[in-house]
Amino acid sequence: MCSRSLENWNCPLKLCSHLYFSGVAPDAEIFVVRVFDEFGDFLPDAIYSSDLIAAADICRENGANVISASIGGSTYNPQEDDFFSTLFDEGILTVAAAGNSGNDNMVYPASYEKVISIGASDQTGEMAGFSTLNDYTNLLAPGTNIKSTYKTTEYESFTGSSFSVPHVSGALALMISQRPESTPQ
Repeated sequence: MCSRSLENWNCPLKLCSHLYFSGVAPDAEIFVVRVFDEFGDFLPDAIYSSDLIAAADICRENGANVISASIGGSTYNPQEDDFFSTLFDEGILTVAAAGNSGNDNMVYPASYEKVISIGASDQTGEMAGFSTLNDYTNLLAPGTNIKSTYKTTEYESFTGSSFSVPHVSGALALMISQRPESTPQ
């Protein structure tokens, strides 16, 4: 996610602000960079690595400290791996969804070494049965029945590691706000 202000952003969050939901880091500056079409759906020919790298680069150029990536695919790409390593070395954290396969398959960008990979936990705090768990999964965060904005002006409940990622991204944003001199290392 990455836009410096919500003023010109036609997102359901703006439309639903009267409901007074608050995120994990309510004072964080959020901006959005899309790798999907205008309806929030996957592009017809899938997402290309160049699209993901371009989106992350826009976040970097706009001063992001944390990049929240609720997206994943099964193909390793050395250019993506190098790019996310560079971001980490520059002090930018990338948090990505581990996946929802219920096995140990690699899902990228979450399975790159310098990306924080987030699996889903259930309401009891245990790993959700659908969550991917592999050697790169770093943390579990709530990922079942999570209220979120949707394509309408209402909120809906969703399940998946993509809904776990914002919990960790928000916690990291809070940590950075308290200790801005800290580094990923």
